[in-house]
Amino acid sequence: SAAAEAGIDGGDRIVMVGDREITNGSELDAYLANSNETEVTVTLGDGTETTVERSLLVTRVAGGSPFDREGAAGLDVNDTITAVNGTEVRTERGFREAVGNRTSVTITTADGDTTTGPMGVLVRATAPDLPGIGGQPGDHPLNDSAGFPARTPFTLLSIDGQITHTAADVTAALEERNPGETVEVVAVVDGERRSATVTLVEDYRENESGGYLGIAPLSDGEYSGVGTSSLGVDYYPAAGFLSLLNGDGGVGVVAAGGSVLGLVLVVLLLPFIGAVGGGQYNFAGFVAANRNFYEITGPLEPLGGGVFLLANLLFWTGWINLNLAFFNCIPGYPLDGGRILRACVEAVVARLPVEDKHTLTRAITTSVGLAMLASLLLVVFGPQLLN
Repeated sequence: SAAAEAGIDGGDRIVMVGDREITNGSELDAYLANSNETEVTVTLGDGTETTVERSLLVTRVAGGSPFDREGAAGLDVNDTITAVNGTEVRTERGFREAVGNRTSVTITTADGDTTTGPMGVLVRATAPDLPGIGGQPGDHPLNDSAGFPARTPFTLLSIDGQITHTAADVTAALEERNPGETVEVVAVVDGERRSATVTLVEDYRENESGGYLGIAPLSDGEYSGVGTSSLGVDYYPAAGFLSLLNGDGGVGVVAAGGSVLGLVLVVLLLPFIGAVGGGQYNFAGFVAANRNFYEITGPLEPLGGGVFLLANLLFWTGWINLNLAFFNCIPGYPLDGGRILRACVEAVVARLPVEDKHTLTRAITTSVGLAMLASLLLVVFGPQLLN
């Protein structure tokens, strides 16, 4: 990527681009989106300055995107886009300008390959059976009779003639619309261009007004589900992890329904999320890739980098103890959970009019253990068996 060629490594913290101070990824995105300079000066957290020759790197290709690579066609992550319809592009702004109002483009990559596909916003139909939309799947604006799939992603090209390349374009096209109005929707579904006139419904979400089309943009509403960066960088989610570790909630509480138990479960699973493909990053303690995102303050500031050694020791000690505590709660003998289960079963069986209470107790506890084992096997191997 352009950043790697300029000497920017994973874990470096960008604090300034050109003459603009950068405090988060959104500000960097905004700068890159509006700047057409082919060279930018990047300042890192340690004061190092480097000049980056911008080139448009593909950072994401959403599943279902018309440019999702199948065989030799399409785009893949780490491809470099060099031209759109023959026009050289090196920046996000240049890409937008080259696309213009087209609904189909030809993209050329650095290796000389070209791919042609529809240009719109990648979406999918949502909530077909919510009461606010009518209560029945057939009442959804984009129902099967209109020729649009219920859950499969498709590329939305326009709404009533207004080109929709991004999620913001969709919002703008529906902003002044009211429930009951009809709009013409043009999209590409399974490689086939389709159009239909659909009736907007009442938005089922609270504090939302206007007509609702019943769609959700995918991959942040990027062009046909393709994400790009002219610096070739991705953002480490330091704020979310810090929020979790501080107990402020953050992404953990949102993901787990807002409960304290849910937050604990997220922290337990966090070191494994990246390893199993649940996210691009996992949190494996305070390591070289993320130390630059934290500032040492407070009474331990004199320790300097030694704070991270102490933090890792406490983090992993706590994490291991939490896992041991949950494991010990498994209702299987000789774990404490098994002893608790046996005591509870004995307390109930003792009140039943049966002769062999010991055999019944053992049968119940054994059945619970076998049921848990079967459930574990189903969770692990079920998706593969059921395809």
